Amino acid sequence: RSWNLLDWAPIDQPNDGVVTHQNMFFVRALRSTAELAEWSGCGGSEELLARADALKEAINAHLWSEERQAYVDCIHADGRVSDIFSMQTQVVAHLCEIPQGERLERIASYLVQPPAGFVQIGSPFMSFFYYESLAKMGRIDLLLADLRANYGTMIEHDATTCWEMYPKPLSRRSHPNVLTRSHCHAWSAAPGYFLGACVLGVRGADPGWSKVLVEPQTANLSWARGTVPLPGGGRIDVAWRVEANSNRIFIRAEAPSSVELAIKAPEGYEAVIEQVALETIGRI
Repeated sequence: RSWNLLDWAPIDQPNDGVVTHQNMFFVRALRSTAELAEWSGCGGSEELLARADALKEAINAHLWSEERQAYVDCIHADGRVSDIFSMQTQVVAHLCEIPQGERLERIASYLVQPPAGFVQIGSPFMSFFYYESLAKMGRIDLLLADLRANYGTMIEHDATTCWEMYPKPLSRRSHPNVLTRSHCHAWSAAPGYFLGACVLGVRGADPGWSKVLVEPQTANLSWARGTVPLPGGGRIDVAWRVEANSNRIFIRAEAPSSVELAIKAPEGYEAVIEQVALETIGRI
């Protein structure tokens, strides 16, 4: 028997039965495997995509509640359909591209304004999936707001690492100084990824990152600067600022000369671009 955990929150995630988010992740896994099969030329992608489509159809047929206009958390081993509805399940549905049409619009609206009656996201681990969906929707403003609210509380408690759990209210602590389960947790490092990928806008344009796109998302910021490491060594440094009272943005990007950069202005902005090619040697 394995331990089934998506979030430290009271969602319905039993070790037996049909767990909705697991099946949704399996749809995405099948599609990703099909893509790898295409890249490698080993074949079998059509069968994998057919299985993904069949599973997606079954999820929409059996795990959607017309009454609540949302996906249920699970069907228990005894056949009982869960009466718990969670943001966690809706986020995974959106991320794995399970809903379409009106259902997709409904689920997307939940991500923008989470229903009060749904179980809310309870840990940085689950927040990573939420941020992926917000980035997919282009709602970097909501992503940053959530980072400020939740990771901001860590900073308020003088944190220099990312915690496993958001700080507990004083009334729920076993001791006043016990703020979280673990004070240094790899699964909680979402800011390290999303600030680089979304705010700086640095994303690989091919599987090996020999081509890189720099497309900052300003959201409600006026400037940003930072560094994104490259998989094969070296790094890309990006700094941008928005000119006051204008639609002009200044973007500077430094990258190894071996990397092909494509720099794009955010939608609605006119860019002044400075691109610097650096030798890989000596760069960390």
